[in-house]
Amino acid sequence: MTTCPVCHQEILPSISRKAELTKLELAVYETVRHAGPAGVEVVSMPDRIYADRYDGGPINAGKVIHTTKFNLNKKIAPLGWRISNARGVGARWKLERVHA
Repeated sequence: MTTCPVCHQEILPSISRKAELTKLELAVYETVRHAGPAGVEVVSMPDRIYADRYDGGPINAGKVIHTTKFNLNKKIAPLGWRISNARGVGARWKLERVHA
């Protein structure tokens, strides 16, 4: 395991290349990864993912992102990772290591 000398978090392999992620899957993955151990609030995901779109994304953006997370987890699980629901106040997603 390689860790960052500044923040001491594990440096992740280039999952986007190994898992062949779509642009949307990569956006979800990167958003959750950058949130760190605390995770990211699920309700904020549409705004974060579709911030660069003038229309704010699809009307059902929340459902699209949940479906994307489901498909993303199938792709990154063989690499030893998953996006899980974090416990605590509010719905949050965090990236965590899974053991095969």
